[in-house]
Amino acid sequence: MIRPTQILIWILTFPTVLSVAQGGLYRWEDDAGNVHYSDTVPPSQAKRGHTEISDDGVRLRTTLPAKTAEEIQKEQELEQLRRREQLLKSRQQAADRVLLRTFRSEDDLIMTRDDRIAAIEALIDAGQDNIQDQQEWLGALREEAANLERAGKSVPRYLHESIANVEGSIRDAQAAIAVQEAEQAAIRASFDRDLARFRELKYQQGPRTD
Repeated sequence: MIRPTQILIWILTFPTVLSVAQGGLYRWEDDAGNVHYSDTVPPSQAKRGHTEISDDGVRLRTTLPAKTAEEIQKEQELEQLRRREQLLKSRQQAADRVLLRTFRSEDDLIMTRDDRIAAIEALIDAGQDNIQDQQEWLGALREEAANLERAGKSVPRYLHESIANVEGSIRDAQAAIAVQEAEQAAIRASFDRDLARFRELKYQQGPRTD
């Protein structure tokens, strides 16, 4: 039940409340979380944010609290992540266009892969033949040096140098073959990815109706 004294207090204070509302109000919270209404926002509380209320009690605009350093850093990190994702997406789209322009079908892609692998395989075969020839030559040089030693003769310097040179050539040829084999593996992996992507893009396009 409303007491007569409460009604009297409300009647006496109503003109003051009305006059403040007609001039506009700001709703803001202090550091303790207490809500305040006033015709101005204290400068010390401006960074906490506030809401401007019109003469008829309608919220006109809300000023959000100032962002902390941690919030600003987080937003910057999210923006950088968004830009990286957009860059990767753009690169993927460009690669897709090249892939579809370069190859008309899966068979075309597979044929290109096999041709490149076969070309490197030919180099590997040639390198292995070369290694075999050099190993035979190295065996002959070593045998010559051994015969001289068995005969009690010194091995001439040129023979030592020839043996060292052939051994170096064999090592270089073996290293070259290792590089070529790695290149073959890289080509297979790259074309496997391209083939999977090509199939995905063709599936997205759907069957041709022409």
